[in-house]
Amino acid sequence: MKKIITIIALFFAVSSSFAQLKVTEFKKADVELIGKITPMGQMTVKLEKEGDKCIFTYRDAKFDKIDNYKSFEFNASDLDALYELFTNFEGVEKGDQKAISLGDGERLNLVYDKMLGKMYFTIYHTNAAGVEGQVQYLTPKQFKKLFGKKK
Repeated sequence: MKKIITIIALFFAVSSSFAQLKVTEFKKADVELIGKITPMGQMTVKLEKEGDKCIFTYRDAKFDKIDNYKSFEFNASDLDALYELFTNFEGVEKGDQKAISLGDGERLNLVYDKMLGKMYFTIYHTNAAGVEGQVQYLTPKQFKKLFGKKK
């Protein structure tokens, strides 16, 4: 009889410990949209600012049939320097490559090419785990819109 009572008491103690929920409040930080590119209504790239960090979210161009979104973060103080790097093609030749370290093992590789007499580049993002994503080619006009430049 003692064993049955002990087993029943143990069963109620274990089942009641799993049934307790603890609810906490979560306040989302203010996120400011700097710019986004949405051709044909589908988000391709967007840039947001959250505090002192900027978040660059992109649709991975390596996938044709599925929508796989990836992102990387950088300091908000580097926003103008990154824009300048993305839009300044002085001294760059076809086939050149540049590597940008984002910290925490993440990096961007810019691979330059020339099409119809104009320079452009492809951004390859490699995260800390070594997974690579590709940002769709963007025109200088799209970069202006993305980085919130009105000039």
